[in-house]
Amino acid sequence: MTSSNAMSPNYEQAQHLVESTIDEDDRLDAIVNTAGIGRVGTVEDMTLKDWTDAIQIFLTGVMYGTRAALPYLKQTDGCIINVASIYGLVGRPGAAAYSAAKGGVVNLTREIAVDYASDGVRANGICPGFVETSMTDEYLDQEQFYELLRGQTPMARVAQPEEIGGIAMFLASDEASYITGANIPVDGGWIAH
Repeated sequence: MTSSNAMSPNYEQAQHLVESTIDEDDRLDAIVNTAGIGRVGTVEDMTLKDWTDAIQIFLTGVMYGTRAALPYLKQTDGCIINVASIYGLVGRPGAAAYSAAKGGVVNLTREIAVDYASDGVRANGICPGFVETSMTDEYLDQEQFYELLRGQTPMARVAQPEEIGGIAMFLASDEASYITGANIPVDGGWIAH
């Protein structure tokens, strides 16, 4: 989904994007499902809209993209790459909806891998830690937060978008042809720490 319609993804939009790619390239070898919004709050203090938005955008959007792409990926022995988060692997205080939705993406990725391996389709996830983007600038601009994050990350820095893209390119390549059902942390060692 494009940024203009990411807040309310639907299956028809996903189909349109996949079919536009097919019209242009005549095939589909890989799809990367990714979305981002900021939603914070515990179960007690988040709004129902925050919860619903997070599940709809992060989890249901992945299902829509995957469902639309599967018929074409089966024809090319293609792959699905879902961008989750380290907070889909471990909890994050004050981010109930985000962590739950990203945890859903982690397990949906595993389920897709199991369900479609016999069709030649691979599914893997990328679980980034903090990545320097316009969405994280407000946090990273806070010196105290940035220093705390650096102190908790063995590599003592945040990821760059190109580093996440590089993992996606690898997972889409023939070199990753025997990898499916994996969710790869790209976090500078944060989870290991």
